[in-house]
Amino acid sequence: DLGCGDARWLVACCARYDCLGVGYEIDADAVAAARRNVESAGLESRIRLKEADLFSADLRDVDVVVVYLFRAGCARLQSKLDAELRPDALLVCVGFKLATWVPLVE
Repeated sequence: DLGCGDARWLVACCARYDCLGVGYEIDADAVAAARRNVESAGLESRIRLKEADLFSADLRDVDVVVVYLFRAGCARLQSKLDAELRPDALLVCVGFKLATWVPLVE
């Protein structure tokens, strides 16, 4: 989850599906809230949180990417996604579309 905030998407996904999650968040207060939410859900073994800029994430081996960014953030991120995501990776872009990507579901 790029820009994971309080990790609510990660917690929901990892609680429902048998998966591992990594959240990137640059805001220290949001990371602290995310850690509390992950611990409250008992998912510390399945979710890693990184206090880091989302642009530092290595996306080459990722199966699913979740982003909930405004249009300008999506536009900045698109070249990174184009360069690093595998062709079979799934992008869940909440709220805004990426300019040159065709959504599977709207």
